[in-house]
Amino acid sequence: MGVDGTFTLLAVAFGVVSALVVFLLRRRGGVPLVAALTLGGLLASFIAWRLGVWFGPTKDVLAHAKAVGKGLRSLRR
Repeated sequence: MGVDGTFTLLAVAFGVVSALVVFLLRRRGGVPLVAALTLGGLLASFIAWRLGVWFGPTKDVLAHAKAVGKGLRSLRR
């Protein structure tokens, strides 16, 4: 849950910063600028999703955790 919250806050922060930069550079952009920003945001989110799937954990997270944790003592006492 903490990782998802961190990712969400980072995404919002980068979105606000990029919107501010575009606003300051192109004040009279109009509808084409808004459409381009929307399409760019969608493309960036798709690329981030695919990279997360590619670099992320395997499909069966439980089996992977059991395989990695073999031979380790439990931390609970």
